[in-house]
Amino acid sequence: MRSQAASLAFAVRPRVVGFHFGQVLLAMGGLFAVPALVALALGDRRLAAGMAVSLAVCLLGGVALRRLRAAGVIQRNEALVLTAFAFLVGALLIAGPFWYIGIAPVDALFEAVSAITTTGLSTLASVEAHGEAFLVARAWVQWYSGLGIVVLAFAFVLDPATVFRAVPAQSAEEDDLAASSRTRARDSLRIYVLLTLAAVAALFALTGDLRAAALYALTAVSTAGFSPADAGFAGLGGWGAQFVALVFAFGGAIAFSLYRRVWRVGPMAVLRDETVMLMVLLILLGTGLLVLAGWLAGERPLAEVIRSAPLIALSAQTTAGFSPADLSQLDPASQLVTIVAMWVGGDGGSTAGGVKVLRLLLVLRLLQVLMLRTATTPHTVVHPRAEGEVIAAHTLQTSLAIIGLYLMVPLVAWFLFVIAGHAPMPALFEVVSAVGTVGLSAGVTAPGLEAWLKGVLCAVMLLGRLEIVALLVLVYPRTWIGPRPQT
Repeated sequence: MRSQAASLAFAVRPRVVGFHFGQVLLAMGGLFAVPALVALALGDRRLAAGMAVSLAVCLLGGVALRRLRAAGVIQRNEALVLTAFAFLVGALLIAGPFWYIGIAPVDALFEAVSAITTTGLSTLASVEAHGEAFLVARAWVQWYSGLGIVVLAFAFVLDPATVFRAVPAQSAEEDDLAASSRTRARDSLRIYVLLTLAAVAALFALTGDLRAAALYALTAVSTAGFSPADAGFAGLGGWGAQFVALVFAFGGAIAFSLYRRVWRVGPMAVLRDETVMLMVLLILLGTGLLVLAGWLAGERPLAEVIRSAPLIALSAQTTAGFSPADLSQLDPASQLVTIVAMWVGGDGGSTAGGVKVLRLLLVLRLLQVLMLRTATTPHTVVHPRAEGEVIAAHTLQTSLAIIGLYLMVPLVAWFLFVIAGHAPMPALFEVVSAVGTVGLSAGVTAPGLEAWLKGVLCAVMLLGRLEIVALLVLVYPRTWIGPRPQT
C-alpha cells in the first residue's frame, strides 16, 4: 500500500511554483504600495524608501518569474509551498523597511512576522516612537494579510484555469469551479472591506477620532491586535468603544461564507450555523469563568473583573489580541481560561487563528457518535454529522491530525521557554498566543526577551498562521524529490 501511494505521489515542479509565485509577488505589492505612499505623504522618507524597495522587489520579481509561463493544473503540495513562500518572503520584505528606520534587526523581523501573521505580539518598548507612518504600516500589513495574501492573489492575479481546480468547491452544485472560486474570493474581499468600513464608522461615531477609528478598525476586523498607541487597547477610549471594536472582531472571526448565506436566506442562517452558535457559547462560558475565577482570587475589584471579563473572552476567542487589562496580573485560573480560548480560536474561513471552532465541533460530534454506539446494536451504522451533513472520514482524520499538531507545537515551544528560566504559566500563555496568532501577552514578550526565544515565537507564529501543514510540506523531502507530472 505504501509503495503504491508513493508511486502516485509527485514532487513539486519548480517551474510551476516559480511562475505562480511570481503572480503572488505581484499581488503582494499591495502590502508595500499603500505604506510607501502614506509615509511619503507624512514626510517619513526613510520608511517610504524602504517600502518602495520592497515594492520594487515584488514587481520586478513577479514580472521576471511570470516569464516561466508554466502550464498545467497546480498540485496541492505546490499550492501549500506557494502559501508558505508568500508568508516567509513577505515577512522578510516587511522586516527590511522596519530595520531601515532604526529598529534592531531581530525586533524588525519579529514585528514583521507578527504583522504578516496577524498576531499582534510586539517586542518594541514604544511603537509611537517610530512615527505615524510606521503605525499606519503595521495596521495596513495586518489588514492586508488578514484576508490572506494568497486569497487576494486567487481573486485578482492567479489564473483560475490552473489554480482553482486545486481548491475544493464549497458546493457540489457549482459546475464552473474556476469561476465560482474566483467569485467566492471576490465576495469575501467585498465583505471584508464593508465590515472594515462599518467598523471605522462605528468607532468614529463613538470616539470622534477618525485616525484611531481607522487604525483600530483595520486590526480589529483582521483579528490582528496591533494597537497604534503605547497605551494599547486603552488608547481607543472607554469600555463602550473597546466592546464595539471586539464585536467587529467577532464579525471577522466568523466564516465569510455565512454572510453570503445570510444574504440569500436571511438572518435565520446565523441561528442555524452550528459553529457560530458554539463560538458564542464559548465566549459566554469564558466570560462566566473569568468572572468566577477573578471573584474567587480576590486580587482585583469585582467591578473591574466584571468589566474586563467579556472583553478578554471576546479578544481571546476571536484571536483579536486586544488587551483590555494587564494580563500578567491575572490570577492563574483566569490565565488558563484565556489560554484555552486562544487555542480554540475562531471559525474556519475567517480571519481568525487558533485550531478553529469547526474542528472542535467535529471532535464533539465524533465523541457523540462514540457514546451513541455504546447503546446501539453491533450492526447499527451511525455516522458523525455537522451542519446537517455526514462528516467524511478524511475530514475527521485531517482535523484530528491538525489538532494534534496544534498541541505539539506549543508544547515544544513551551519547553524551550521553561528551560530558559521563564515561569511556566506566563510562558504557556505566550506560546499559545503565538500559535493561535492572537497577540495577547502575559508580559513575556518584551524588549528584553532573549533573541533566540524571539526567533522561537516567530517560528510558532508562522506555523500557526499556516496551520502548520504548509511549513511541514515545505521541508518534507518528498515535496522536492521524486517523479514529477509531465504537464
